[in-house]
This record gives sequence, structure tokens and C-alpha cells, in this order.
Amino acid sequence: MKSFGVLVLLFLGFQQNIDLDKIDAKLFDKINVVRVENKCSKLKRDENLDKAATNQAKYIASKDILEHDQNENPKTKKNLDRVKFFSKDKYVMVAENLLFTTIPKETIDSEVLAEKMKSLWVKSPNHFKNIKNSEYNYTGFGFAFNESKTKIYAVQVFGEK
Repeated sequence: MKSFGVLVLLFLGFQQNIDLDKIDAKLFDKINVVRVENKCSKLKRDENLDKAATNQAKYIASKDILEHDQNENPKTKKNLDRVKFFSKDKYVMVAENLLFTTIPKETIDSEVLAEKMKSLWVKSPNHFKNIKNSEYNYTGFGFAFNESKTKIYAVQVFGEK
């Protein structure tokens, strides 16, 4: 029982080292670097797209799955539904990138985790297509941990007004 308590303390202490705000800022910058390299304008942040992305991140983390739809939630079922639910702005086009990555047991730097997330999306043709689509001019990010805190889920929502 004593070793279980020590493991829990170590695990909880580790989780406190992950700064989602830093990961968010670094990933946003890294995605914009990729866009500029691909002759696209930098994306602007939209707090309503952040809300839609966070909603989806929490949903998929709670289910421990990667899925674009929330079948049991009619108001937030599809990406566009979520954007409309959280935003008064009219978006003519939206897209969404999802990922999860396992959280290593050793302390991880937010720079390393943001780079890993960017790389996963850039290496995936469909996700990369969203990143370098010059029609998108706004974005938002959301992050959540699965119940066991062994994975972090990330969602990026793209929008064109």
C-alpha cells in the first residue's frame, strides 16, 4: 500500500509539470511557421474556435477515442455544429484536426510535446492539408487528458469567415 501512495504522488506531481497554456502557445506558433513555409498567411486566434476545440477535446478524452462526431450531443454533433454553438460569427468553412499522444513517465517539456503534436499532424496527409489550406484564416485549440491521465488529446479547429 505504501508503494501505491508513492506512485500516486509521483504521478500527480508529474501531471502538474504539463502546462497546457505553454503547449497551446508553442503549438500555435509552430503551426503558423508551417503555414508560412507553405505560402499561407498566419492563422489568427479565435476564442470561440478555442471553445469548440476544447469541447471536442474533452469529449474525445472522456471517451478515450478519436472521433469527429459527438453522436449523443445534437447541438455539438459535428464540427460546424460546435462552431455555431460557441460562436456568433458566421464561418463559411471549418475543419478539425484531432490527435492523442501518450504522456511519458519522465518530465516532459512543453516545447517537446508541442513539436511532437505538430509533427504528427504534418506527417498525416489529411491533417497537413487542413494546416496548409490558405482559405482558413482563424483557428482555435483545445486539450484534455483521458481519465487515467496517460494520454493528452489535442484538437485544432480551423475556420474561414
